[in-house]
Amino acid sequence: MGPELLLFGTDYPHTEGGRNPLGRFERSFDAAGTSDGARNRFYSGNFAELFAIPLPV
Repeated sequence: MGPELLLFGTDYPHTEGGRNPLGRFERSFDAAGTSDGARNRFYSGNFAELFAIPLPV
């Protein structure tokens, strides 16, 4: 699957969301060698595209 298919989501601060969801994703991205562009899509870009929200450059 490509980086345009996934969005960040968590149940934080509930226990099922984990104590540090951002840290967990970042460690996974680091291990996989994920680019900054793909990370930005995951955290905000894909949501903005889905709902046609312009993002600042």
